[in-house]
Amino acid sequence: MINSLKQMARTPLRTGLFLILMVFAAFLMTLGTRIWMKGNRTMAQYEDRFMTVGTVRADEGCHFLFPDSQRKH
Repeated sequence: MINSLKQMARTPLRTGLFLILMVFAAFLMTLGTRIWMKGNRTMAQYEDRFMTVGTVRADEGCHFLFPDSQRKH
């Protein structure tokens, strides 16, 4: 461990870039976690406020019906 710290002290530019990268990665992880938590909280509020009446599902034999004026032959 001490040898690793001594070696890092020999290359200050590389060490500085590494520390900046680590700070940026920690910032992105924190930001992502906060966005994920806020999204879960918002979804829980929406589930309490809204009710799903029905869902739409298409079957394999589903055909679209158009009026005669829009039908293409």
